[in-house]
Amino acid sequence: MIQVRPTWPMMLPWKDGQGQNLSLREIVKSRRFSVTYLLSIMFLYAMLGYGSRDCFTPSEAIICDFALWPSQLFEAPHLYILSLFTSIWFHNDPNHFLLILVVILLFFQTAEVRIGTRRALMALFGVQFLVAILMTLYLYAGTQLYPDDPWYLHGYSGRNYMGGSVGLFGVMGVLFAQIDKPVAGALFYA
Repeated sequence: MIQVRPTWPMMLPWKDGQGQNLSLREIVKSRRFSVTYLLSIMFLYAMLGYGSRDCFTPSEAIICDFALWPSQLFEAPHLYILSLFTSIWFHNDPNHFLLILVVILLFFQTAEVRIGTRRALMALFGVQFLVAILMTLYLYAGTQLYPDDPWYLHGYSGRNYMGGSVGLFGVMGVLFAQIDKPVAGALFYA
């Protein structure tokens, strides 16, 4: 974990906090979760493919069992809580999968080195859980206030949610909060 507040948030995956090249062993040691997550999602994609909201094929059905279904918060809370942990490992299309790969390679691995693996994971899962629960409650409230509105009904009980992009964007926010000029750094990406 690096204590100095850098001007620029990102680090190349093969460098340390001082810009020195790392060996493969040092890369894996300093970025344990990033490497594990990348290898895991690539393995799951190779075995099962992309997830779907339809759950027609056997592999889609497996992924659907691990995806987050908002209606389960009240119908099967134990499955909802489990899916908070499992839904980040599956992705629903090539664009989403590529986005996750890029965000891990550019930002999460940097956060893992700059703020530590534990804090990076707390940010990832904390933001993921918070947004999932808030959106579930929002969609549930929408179905109660507007029971005939198809948008709320579909969002609450007609589809699932998967992927770790929400939590990863939360980690990006934490990472930008750690630099000298966070607003200037964030505006660079706007």
